[in-house]
Amino acid sequence: MSSNNNLMNVYNKETIDSLLLEKLGFDKEDISDFNFAQITKTIDNIEHIEYWIMSNAYYDDDAERFVKMNLHNASFGIQIQASGVYPGEHALGYNDIMGINIWRCPAWLDDQDNWIVFMDSTTYDYTDVTGTHHYIGAKRRSNNEWVEYAIATGWNNNLMTDSFGGVTIGGAGFEVDGNGIFPYTRLTSSVGYVNGSKYYMLGLLDNAYHGSTSNWDCDDNKHYSWFVGLISPPLMNGSSEVYLTKDLSNAKFVVMYNDTPENPNDIHDMNTNKWNIIVEANATSIKGMVSGTLTTLGAGGGGGASITQEITNGDTTHAPSGDAVYDALALKANTSQIGNMEVTTNKSASISTDTGSTTKYPTVKAVQDYIDSIIGDADDWLTN
Repeated sequence: MSSNNNLMNVYNKETIDSLLLEKLGFDKEDISDFNFAQITKTIDNIEHIEYWIMSNAYYDDDAERFVKMNLHNASFGIQIQASGVYPGEHALGYNDIMGINIWRCPAWLDDQDNWIVFMDSTTYDYTDVTGTHHYIGAKRRSNNEWVEYAIATGWNNNLMTDSFGGVTIGGAGFEVDGNGIFPYTRLTSSVGYVNGSKYYMLGLLDNAYHGSTSNWDCDDNKHYSWFVGLISPPLMNGSSEVYLTKDLSNAKFVVMYNDTPENPNDIHDMNTNKWNIIVEANATSIKGMVSGTLTTLGAGGGGGASITQEITNGDTTHAPSGDAVYDALALKANTSQIGNMEVTTNKSASISTDTGSTTKYPTVKAVQDYIDSIIGDADDWLTN
């Protein structure tokens, strides 16, 4: 409910809102587009005192809920906490973290690609999204608790600053203009589709951004678009996805580019089925683009191309070890040596001297001398 303080003992709420709007430079006819609320409530025995500045939303004191005004537009709120707990921190056991936060609630009718993908209809009842009240948030099915933050139809973080000096950036990511260097670079952490498959994506985009969670856009499709980072498929429970949970055991680090617009007449359009992956690495293998084909480059973590200690001609599934390469080169060198020159190491010049050897071989003269020593001169032997 709304509460009073010393200022409100002198001025009523409407007067304070009008004064603030006047100071901010708004005309009186704009007042219906902007609303203010001071809210005091107790959550888990902790008193929360907050002041809100809202566009396309207001706070219903009687229902104690936020209300979206125009379903075709997003709603924004600046929350200034004087006491209480940072939204979402109760479950972590904190009771003294406050902040100044900027929240966004998506356009329920015209921005469905950006919020329907985040709906968890198993956990929440979204009846009020387009029903009578248009309350911001949804009812938790298990206990009928009204939930306002970090759900598809509720307040979602754009920027949060807490009392410890921490800063949290929400949404799909943020843009780094680099002093106006074009095309622009973004850091993203969101849902995207790569060649027809859904992934949670964390990384750097150059000349690319999420126009919606189901599509990509670019600054100018006359240039290549690039992504470098980690892509993780949704974690599955049987045939069903676990809500907003990554399957990091099957995550891949990729470097990929896109040079194909789906609609050439739209300079911001790009075809998400035409991403070209040039590097891909997971926990077991590394692949790279070789002659237009994504090819396993080597071993990693027990997978990929296994190491062999022998080189076999025509083997395309193994990577040779250093010893195998050395042995093959040494064998080739020895084979060449035998074919082109005499090996003298085991040559014997005297059969009599080396009679006991099992490894040496005699020269022609050694054989002649040995025969002569046994039977004498051949001519004398024939004549006698």
